[in-house]
Amino acid sequence: MNAMRIRDMLPEDVPAAAAIERISFSTPWSENSFYSEVYGKYSIARVAIINERIVGYIIARLILDEAICSIWLSVLNSE
Repeated sequence: MNAMRIRDMLPEDVPAAAAIERISFSTPWSENSFYSEVYGKYSIARVAIINERIVGYIIARLILDEAICSIWLSVLNSE
């Protein structure tokens, strides 16, 4: 089995992350929502990669002035 890598989500990763989102959730985020997180000052967006394929993502965001973090995570079955 190949190891999973985690790296920053890049703008060119948004279509793949949005595709995973559509599979995972009945009310998925739009691609524009993902772009907002990729460029967001208070957001952390990462992708998980196996065999050069994006298989998951995680987004965390600082909310207001507090040490509160919302996290969204979705991972495809890697088989």
